Amino acid sequence: MFHWRIAGVLIGLATCVSVAASPTPVASLTIQGDPVQSVGAPVVLNLLIRNTGAARMSYWCCGPGEYPDASDFVAMVARVGDQGLPQRLVLTNGQQPGASGRAMEVGPRRSVEFPVTIGLLLPGSYRITVFGARIDSASVVTWPATSTKKAFEVEVRHDNDLAASRDAQIIKRVRANDPFARYLAATWPRRAVREALVADVTGDDVVAADRAADGLWGDAEPAMVDGPLVARLILKHLQPPPDGCDIGLMTKLTRGSKPLESDDLKYAMAELAFSRPDGSIRQSAAAALARPNEPTVFGAHPTVDLAHVTNTKADQLKRHDSALLGAMLELARSADVHERKLAYRALAEFPASQAALDTIRTGLMDPDPGCQNVANTAMGIIVKRQATTQP
Repeated sequence: MFHWRIAGVLIGLATCVSVAASPTPVASLTIQGDPVQSVGAPVVLNLLIRNTGAARMSYWCCGPGEYPDASDFVAMVARVGDQGLPQRLVLTNGQQPGASGRAMEVGPRRSVEFPVTIGLLLPGSYRITVFGARIDSASVVTWPATSTKKAFEVEVRHDNDLAASRDAQIIKRVRANDPFARYLAATWPRRAVREALVADVTGDDVVAADRAADGLWGDAEPAMVDGPLVARLILKHLQPPPDGCDIGLMTKLTRGSKPLESDDLKYAMAELAFSRPDGSIRQSAAAALARPNEPTVFGAHPTVDLAHVTNTKADQLKRHDSALLGAMLELARSADVHERKLAYRALAEFPASQAALDTIRTGLMDPDPGCQNVANTAMGIIVKRQATTQP
């Protein structure tokens, strides 16, 4: 699993004199951590790798932390008293794999310490050993094979005080922008941690809200169950702050590839597209509105019969449609070709709106031929729908 890092490691060593003649790196590996950990939370350890040789060694780092990727190491986990074979577990710590990064060096007599987790374990006592393969290319070793000489012993048990202390530590570290804590909070959510982060993300401090969003969702899009929370946050931050520091937060709230699943979320996204000036946030919101619910030409959704919904629901749908129409009429005036295309497509969903019809007609004379084609298709859809609704 190391081969994709080799090129980057060699780049990082290109300035070395006579690399091929360098002595082979040698290192020691030890495990550190709390000997007692709580059930229901991932077991967290620290690996300490010390360069015990005369040669520099290096590892490929893609972030977000400036330490090795834990997936380069494997743990053998044996339950005390169990006669079965040890369980082989790949370690993780939220570091990103990939070719985009940089080589980080560990010089002679230097060391690197970094956090890892083996995930959840059942109650019991365990012995853990860790090893990592060596990285080399063209007979040049850049990272030596390492293994622990002594097993680390840990007890996993039910302990409410220990769990509460651990949760408080994770909350504190997420607020301090610690990447490993964010990874733990998002991957293994715990109620106390989530409640604290929800309070942060709904507060007035945009920076704290941004960090809390990382702890809630990590690098993934917000979960479907969090749709109401996302809609509330979008409406709270419709207007950008003077310093523009909410770009990270709003990008997290608008990202994703799945259709918007609730009318409240569609309404909030439409309001955001309508409220923001030209820029990445408006484009993200508009793109979210265009995610198709069905594989049709324009992602059209079935018309809702307001006679069969409650007054409250009908009002919500009307608000959503009004906000979406306003946002798309605004996008149709954009200097961005892609935004105009998106607008013409979406306006086909408003056959009863004279403003939508006039805007699509204007699109037939758009200076961009692609926009003209989209507007022509949209006009055809509107004409067809009008024909089917006339007595």
